[in-house]
Amino acid sequence: MRSISELVGSLKGAFQDDAAASSLIDSLFVAAGSLSLETIIVRPDGMLNISGRAATRRDLLDFEKRLRELNLFQDVLFPLTNIVQQRDIHFSVQARLKAGLK
Repeated sequence: MRSISELVGSLKGAFQDDAAASSLIDSLFVAAGSLSLETIIVRPDGMLNISGRAATRRDLLDFEKRLRELNLFQDVLFPLTNIVQQRDIHFSVQARLKAGLK
């Protein structure tokens, strides 16, 4: 797992300043709770690709709910294939940052 400072550094091209990148990363890790986030990619157009592992379907559905409640994203794309398994789930989520948050 990469450190927070490495993640923030890798997002420099997508954000105007380190504070915005750091705030996003903090919010994602809080929302993740017990999930393991493996990758977080932010494209210059504000689209995020997040992948990781969840112990249970309930954990993953709680993560989806918390992502939507963050009020940082205009869209959260959560494929149904994420919840086919009940345990040890590898997942991927796409989300688009709201305008002005980069």
